Amino acid sequence: MGTSEPTFNRLRDPRITWLLQWRTKSTRERAPLMAKTTQLRTYTVPDGLLDEWAQRWKADILPLRLEWGFAIGGAWVDRELNQFVWLISYDGPETFAERNAMYWDSPARTSMDLDPDAYLVSTEERTVEEWY
Repeated sequence: MGTSEPTFNRLRDPRITWLLQWRTKSTRERAPLMAKTTQLRTYTVPDGLLDEWAQRWKADILPLRLEWGFAIGGAWVDRELNQFVWLISYDGPETFAERNAMYWDSPARTSMDLDPDAYLVSTEERTVEEWY
């Protein structure tokens, strides 16, 4: 009984008002999202570095990619060819290329002590469409 809590008028809060307006607009009235883009990426790694690369990717790159709104469809190693293969997708308000540039320019990525050139002999990025 003796405690007083600050009053909060949600209907006057501009953040809440915006959210309520956004939620009530039809999908056609909202800003359109860009089409989902998925890339199949194949990285060839020098002999002896495949496991180290895979661990660095999982520990450093994966969490940051997820933080930036990318979805990872999976990651595999092909030991016979010394390759690391993964699927990355983005489905948001920017294009894949725009969001990817934002990721690379982010302070977290620029300060990361991980230079792909130290691990990757070659890279191949193919944009693919989901069929099934």
